[in-house]
Amino acid sequence: MTAPEETAILYGGPAGIVSSAPCPEGHDRLIIHYQGRNHRFEFTGSFEELKGQLAPVYTWRYATSVAE
Repeated sequence: MTAPEETAILYGGPAGIVSSAPCPEGHDRLIIHYQGRNHRFEFTGSFEELKGQLAPVYTWRYATSVAE
């Protein structure tokens, strides 16, 4: 059984990366695959309104190359 998903707000990262993404509830970190790299986002501990719902806010921390 998987955890329910909610939409997270994402701040930072390279130009063109998404500003929101689905995430399982209760996760402190997200990985977004973009332009051949894995971009790491961490939960800030805060929430903002998104489409009438409170959404967790994540901020970009670093990127790594995608392993083949």
